Amino acid sequence: RQRRGLDTTLLLLIMLPILPFAWHATDNVFDLWRGADWCAGALAAAAIAHLIRSTRCREIAIALIIGVVALMAVRGGWQIFVEHPATVKHFEDHRDEVLAMHGWVEGSAPALSYERRLRQAEATGWIGFSNITAALFAAGGLMLFGLAWTGARGRDHLGTVVGLILLGFGLLALCVLNGSKGAFAAGTLAFLFLIGLNIPGHIGGWLRSRGGRIVFVCGCLAVLAVLFRGVIPENTLGEKSVLFRFHYLEAGLRMLAENPLVGVGPDGYQNAYPAMQNIRNPEVPASAHAAWLDWLVSVGPLGLAWVGAIGVLMLRNAPDEKDSEHRPLVPAR
Repeated sequence: RQRRGLDTTLLLLIMLPILPFAWHATDNVFDLWRGADWCAGALAAAAIAHLIRSTRCREIAIALIIGVVALMAVRGGWQIFVEHPATVKHFEDHRDEVLAMHGWVEGSAPALSYERRLRQAEATGWIGFSNITAALFAAGGLMLFGLAWTGARGRDHLGTVVGLILLGFGLLALCVLNGSKGAFAAGTLAFLFLIGLNIPGHIGGWLRSRGGRIVFVCGCLAVLAVLFRGVIPENTLGEKSVLFRFHYLEAGLRMLAENPLVGVGPDGYQNAYPAMQNIRNPEVPASAHAAWLDWLVSVGPLGLAWVGAIGVLMLRNAPDEKDSEHRPLVPAR
């Protein structure tokens, strides 16, 4: 990894998609709003990638991320335990009015899909997507477990270690309640990987030196799993979630074929989807449910530069262990 100066390769990959984003920003305010959000996130990632070369900055970055996840957890818990029961009760009390407002007939495919979604107790935070929020909960929980393990090894205060573990389990419970298969599977694999990193000897050292590559390969395998789900019989095990993601991929590639240079815009997927959707899929999603596909469809081939940036970060060699000396989680008084 680079110790000083700017990482020009990473910055170039981050900056390239901003050109088509700027092009779409002149179309409507929604393309500007969503595109600005994505670009801000990408630039923040580049900044953090540079700052965490310093141990102190790395600690600050971890604290900020956990703080964001904590706020999201409070919001998500309120949505699951307070807002969702109230929403379901309102629907049951005014079922006919709600269906009529949408122009749906009782028992129709759109009405059944809407009711199925409505009855799912989901935490979406301020993001609007339960899968992404569940992934944040899983990541936050694992970060807390990692801090607890580091604190235990460094003989930090027992109460601090136990508190981190309990908070981590709380975040994982929210992840499970969200019912996201992808977040649960990724969290489980990450937990096993976290254990593997701390195995003494050759195995742990091998994982620590190649961890980013392993994670990158797992991401590629997840994409291949979606492709595989699309070619096997649709009624296999009654599974629909991954199948629908294949349908989103199909529709996204059709959109890209019609807009090969600059895509359909950051806010264009949902509007373009009905004309491109698989006739056996009743849903009209707001996004492709895959970041790499959203970027590709939204701004064309340059969107894959962000995938390249993620690859650059993951495929680098791990830092030397001596660079990460233990600091107490709670300073001594």
